[in-house]
Order: sequence, then structure tokens, then C-alpha cells
Amino acid sequence: MFPQIKTLAFMALLGMFAHPVSSQCNFTFTPNAPCPGELVTFTVTNPTSGALYKWDLDGDGQYDDKTGAMVTYTYPYSATALNYVVKLEKDSVACPGMQTVAVKAGQQPT
Repeated sequence: MFPQIKTLAFMALLGMFAHPVSSQCNFTFTPNAPCPGELVTFTVTNPTSGALYKWDLDGDGQYDDKTGAMVTYTYPYSATALNYVVKLEKDSVACPGMQTVAVKAGQQPT
């Protein structure tokens, strides 16, 4: 076998293990700019069947808010707009990306 082909084969094999969960870690959320008290839906875009997805939805660094490939969450009322960094974990491995949810300011209805 030619040395270049061996190198390319090794690089391809290494690439399979470099980011094993990244393609199953992308997610979307709606609405894009929620109001306080509004239900926000988070969805893994390419979930793996049988995988355990855990979410950090409140930005505290703990994957303890919800589990599942599709979850809902309601952000609290605040007099000022707040940004929450949302992270996802798949099968106890932190996913490489994160997204920021910008929650609008709002008062709790009376």
C-alpha cells in the first residue's frame, strides 16, 4: 500500500473517533426570543435512538434540568432581559456546542 493511502486511511479512522457525538448534538429551539413564562421547546436535530440526552437549560453548568431529545422549559419572569447559555450532553459526554437563549424582560401577569 502507498504511504499516502495509509496516512489518509488513518486520518479517516481517527476522524471517526475525534467527535463521536457532535452530529447528534445539534439542537434548535422555538420561539427564538421567548418572553418570560413562555414555553420554549428544545429539539435535538439528529437524535440517536436510545441515547440519553441531558440539558443545562438555566446556564448553571449542571445537566440536570431536563432529559430527552425534545424537551420544554419555561424561563422565569424578570424586570430585565436575561441571556441563558444552553448546553446539551449525550450519554454523559458534553456536546461541543452551546446556544444562547435571550429571554425578553417582562412582568408576571396579575
